[in-house]
Amino acid sequence: MALSNRNIITQGLSGLVGNSLVFRQRFGKTVVANAPSKPRKSPSKAMLKSRYKFKQAANMHSMRSKILL
Repeated sequence: MALSNRNIITQGLSGLVGNSLVFRQRFGKTVVANAPSKPRKSPSKAMLKSRYKFKQAANMHSMRSKILL
């Protein structure tokens, strides 16, 4: 991980560059780090259940927002 201070080019930069570098903003500073790798093991049943519940809640919120507008 590297910090970039007072650099006009990287100021406010965030996102993935190629498949190797990630620029993030943390506490007002630009942080450069290795890109996160994909998990090596498959998700557990509890994880999949949690993702499903979250997806359902997000869909309900989306539908509610459309109705109210």
